[in-house]
This record gives sequence, structure tokens and C-alpha cells, in this order.
Amino acid sequence: MHINELLANAGRGLHGLDYGIILVYMAGVLWLGWHLGRKQTEGEDFFLAGRKMPWFAVGLSLVATLLSTLTYLAAPGEVIRHGLALALGWLGLPIVFLIVNFIWIPFFMRLRVTSIYEYLERRFGLVARWTAAGLFVFVLRLLWMAAIVYTASVAVAQITHPTVVDILPGQISPNGWTLTVLLSVGILATLYTVIGGITAVIWTDVIQFICLFAGLIFTLVFVAIDTGSGPVDWWNTTTASAGAGHEFPALFSLDYTNRNVVLFTLLSMTFWYACTFIADQVAVQRYLTISTVRDAVRGNIVQFVADFFIMIMLAAAGMALLHYYLDPAFQ
Repeated sequence: MHINELLANAGRGLHGLDYGIILVYMAGVLWLGWHLGRKQTEGEDFFLAGRKMPWFAVGLSLVATLLSTLTYLAAPGEVIRHGLALALGWLGLPIVFLIVNFIWIPFFMRLRVTSIYEYLERRFGLVARWTAAGLFVFVLRLLWMAAIVYTASVAVAQITHPTVVDILPGQISPNGWTLTVLLSVGILATLYTVIGGITAVIWTDVIQFICLFAGLIFTLVFVAIDTGSGPVDWWNTTTASAGAGHEFPALFSLDYTNRNVVLFTLLSMTFWYACTFIADQVAVQRYLTISTVRDAVRGNIVQFVADFFIMIMLAAAGMALLHYYLDPAFQ
């Protein structure tokens, strides 16, 4: 199919087969939550999967849940708009890996707690636990989840609205359809989580990781075939003045107006990831679903290796898409 024809078809939104796949996926997620929820008899089963989750599933779940729609959409856009500094910041992951693997995972696994905030109560008292849990729920993760669900809903609404107006009776505005998608996504996620607990969440994350990874592979392969280009061409387009004009970022600068500095981006990403894997219940709870320290370390290895490669691929996707839309054949 010629590229112009492909774009013309894409502009009309999704089609019947696309909607069928979405409905099957949603039904499958709900079934998975129900199926796994039947086997749960205690609170530890619901919150910690009986501490019997396979380490590879936990590792992939960590990637999917912390990657989120925000990073999946924003990382390529960051490369397109501002260059490669953020991508180079991910080189701090090995440092975080060493800290988490050899210090914090053994520490948390020895506690045998359900929530990391239980440790704060043991160490500093009930007020410290309530304060930390409140900050986590109402400030960090409530806003974080709202942004993720909203971003995903806007993206889905934009690509589905052109054909939805032909399917649904009456007229529905873009904003009205976005709200419909937003509520549907929120209700679906809440249902399978409540029904299946952390077990359903982790296995659903594994499926989502596969979908996210496959989407990146497809994007890179499609651009390479359609434009006859490769990673070297994408790099040159991103960094050359004739392309996007993004010069290779400075390694060090004290100019606070300089947005892209490798050293400070590296430090920022290192501290952010370290805080996430040390003090974020979203991450630590997944480690606690594994039975032994050894398997938790294995899961963490899977997580960091997969995270590192998928982040590099996101940066490559940004460069590839930039090259694709700057390609003279597209103009």
C-alpha cells in the first residue's frame, strides 16, 4: 500500500477488526481477573499473591506498570522535540540496579510485610506510617494514575472517534467520547484489580509488556522498510542541523537555562529510579509477591534488563519517527 493511501486510511480511525480485538482484550482481562480471583482465600493472596509469583512475571510486570502510557508516548516525543539527553539519562539504570539488588531487596524481603509503610510504623510509629501512606495514595499515585488514564484515554479517543460517530446512534462530540473512554478504562482497570488482586494485575502487566514491546518492534521495522533507512540514518537526522537541529547534548553545564545536560539528566534519572524502587509501594509490593530473596533478585534483573532495552527502543522510535516525517517522500 502506498504511504499516502495508508495515511488516508489511518485518518479515518479504527475499523471493525480493530474494535473486535479491543473487545476481546477487555473481555480477556476481566476473565483473567475472575479466574485468578477464585483461588484467593486470604488477604495475603489478594495483596501478595500468596508470595508465590514467578520471578520473570514480576520482572516484566515492573517494567509495564512503571513504564506507563506517559513514558510510552512521551519518551519518543521528548527525543523528537528536545533531542537525546533524556535517553542518555537512562544510562543511570545500572547504578540503581546495584543499589536495589544488593541492599534494598534483601532488606524488604526479610521484613515479611504486606506494605512497606508497615516498616515505618515499626521504626517511627503510626503517625509516620499514616503520613507516608497518605502522601503515596493521595499525592503521588492518585495524580499519577489520573494522568496515565487520561493520557491513554485521549490517545484512544482521538484514533477511534472518526469511526465511532458512524457506529453509535446520535452525535457524540470528541470531548464526550474522550470522557466515555476515560470512564471505561477506569472502570475496567478497577474491576479486574478488585476481582483478581495483585495476581491478576501482574499477569495483565505481562500481557501489556508484550503488547508494548511488539508495538515498538513494529514501529521500527515499519519505518526501516518504508523509508529504506536504519539507526544510523535516524541518528543523523536527529542530530544534524539539516534535520531536527538537535545537537548532541552538553556533558556538563552550569547554565540553568540549558535544558539538555547529560550529567544532570543522568543524576535526575538515577535518583528518580532509586526512589521509585526503594520507597514506592507500586514497585516494592511486587517484590514482596516472590517467596525468596534469590528469586526477587532474579525478577529485578529481568526488570532492569527489559527496562533498559525498551527505553533505548523508545529513543530509537523517536528518532525513527522523526526521520520518517522529515523524509522527502512523505512531504
